[in-house]
Amino acid sequence: MRINLENIGPLKNISIDLANLTVIAGENDSGKSTIGKVLFAITQAYNNYPNALRSQLQNNIKHRLSSILIQLRRNFDLREKPELLELMRPSFQRVIERNFDDGVYELKQTLEQLKNDHPEKHDLLEHLQKRALTLETEVRNAIEKDKMIFSLIHQLLKSEFNQEVSRKESNKQSFISIQDGATKVLEMGFDDHDFYSGISVGEIGFTDSTLVDGPSILQYYNLIGSFDIEDNRFPYHLNDLAIKLRGGAFEISGIRPAVDNDLGDIYKGKVIFDKSERDFFLLKGGQRIKSSNIASGIKALGIIDILIDRGNVADNSLLILDEPETNLHPKWQVELAKTICQLTELGANILVTTHSPYMLEALKVFSEKGKKPARFYSVHKDQQNDVNFVDCTNDISIIINELSEPLINILRMDDEF
Repeated sequence: MRINLENIGPLKNISIDLANLTVIAGENDSGKSTIGKVLFAITQAYNNYPNALRSQLQNNIKHRLSSILIQLRRNFDLREKPELLELMRPSFQRVIERNFDDGVYELKQTLEQLKNDHPEKHDLLEHLQKRALTLETEVRNAIEKDKMIFSLIHQLLKSEFNQEVSRKESNKQSFISIQDGATKVLEMGFDDHDFYSGISVGEIGFTDSTLVDGPSILQYYNLIGSFDIEDNRFPYHLNDLAIKLRGGAFEISGIRPAVDNDLGDIYKGKVIFDKSERDFFLLKGGQRIKSSNIASGIKALGIIDILIDRGNVADNSLLILDEPETNLHPKWQVELAKTICQLTELGANILVTTHSPYMLEALKVFSEKGKKPARFYSVHKDQQNDVNFVDCTNDISIIINELSEPLINILRMDDEF
């Protein structure tokens, strides 16, 4: 699968090929996390389409219907109009949500009858009929799957990039395309305000995606329990991760039983979620340690372990690990890399961004021992401050040298003294 991005975040124009294991390495502020955010948003949009459609329809119906009914209540005595009283009952909204055609037909018939009975209110009732027609049109448009998917992708991108998706250095449209073999699965043009064009052919290839960008969620996950996609305080991936960690996902067999390297073995314990106390705990040496007192490195490994246990790492899903080496000793980085490569050998699809030479080298060594394809990319900025992605799959030494340069410089300084 080939991904092309133009004018998104710090990226001007880049293309990469996804493999079972895809590794993007580079310094901080190089744009390496952008790919993961975009893939997360796209995958979630495709797979959340049915729920999002239902939610949007309910919100549109509730808002438009409420506006019409309030005007009717203010202009007619409901005690004298039992047919209007029926429209005011909550049961009518449930009817119109379950069977929109029948419900909106009943509403339009009632408005037409009122217009015939009350010519003095002709203008008002004609205005309300237009509102009913607007409601009908909006619902019909919402059912168009492609438009809904593009709208969801756009909303999720704005959530992930804090409303600023498009590249600041350019006034051109942003652009995404995904090519799966001979077929262009997705093509979409947009800016920070709206999407303008799009082509969608079939499904995206993943039934789920999970983005992990740090261990602190174990402490503040309760703050994002009631997420609204229009609320930009938290990116959507945190809400998705919180739900999965506390047990909102179903278990998929085939991954955990076959993984030799249990991450809990590394830190000699197990991180769990206690539903009764609504908190995460580390079980270790007969002790039960609250999330606020768990070491950050153990939290980082514990999150991945929980996702594996709950079935969120599977052959039809995408796991995105953004700098997973953070808070980990080099020894633990190597063990995590070994587990990542074991998972990809079992069919999992994992995207890793890293600035650690230990993590990078370990991923290369363990991936070469397996049979599944892996891709390695180096990310750096040129003199014009444009981000470049270079395929280094056959030789990662250039990336290792770039990431190790600060240490080499320190050693040189030490020699000078």
